Amino acid sequence: MRRLVKRVREELGDLTDEDRAQIQQAITVTVTCSNAFTPLPTRPSRKDDLLP
Repeated sequence: MRRLVKRVREELGDLTDEDRAQIQQAITVTVTCSNAFTPLPTRPSRKDDLLP
């Protein structure tokens, strides 16, 4: 992963502003989607929750 990040950082200078904007948009969409599908942690049930 570190090698990939290093490679991307080194090659960012070669990109146009439009390319950078498209990459930023793709990252934003990817992060947003991955957060949408991450299950929320469940809390342990308590005896009080079971009472009517």
